[in-house]
Amino acid sequence: MVLSTCSGICCSREWVAAPKENFRQLLRTVETLSDLGPEMTVQRDFAQTAQTMLSALLHATGAREGVLFVFVEKPAMLSSVAAQGFALIPEPSIIPLLPRHVHALSSTQGAVLLAKTS
Repeated sequence: MVLSTCSGICCSREWVAAPKENFRQLLRTVETLSDLGPEMTVQRDFAQTAQTMLSALLHATGAREGVLFVFVEKPAMLSSVAAQGFALIPEPSIIPLLPRHVHALSSTQGAVLLAKTS
């Protein structure tokens, strides 16, 4: 491992690639967010808007597959409104929810950050 000192911080060669990739991902995210504003205000049905939003988010994150769900209260379930990249997925996909899941969804006040598990 080759170490160098930059502004008093020890950096290795492996770490130099990470900021470049983070910057690229940041640019993709900003580009996607700037594209989502006009897409959300266009006059069309929600299914088409959801498909466009999903495509933009997949492009921004570099993901190959994704699904957007809507929450239905009665009966308690998640129902897919847009899916992309999956070979076999029923349309619409339904995920039944238990009362504890409904409570968690209805009591959440903001975004929940998920931590990577090792």
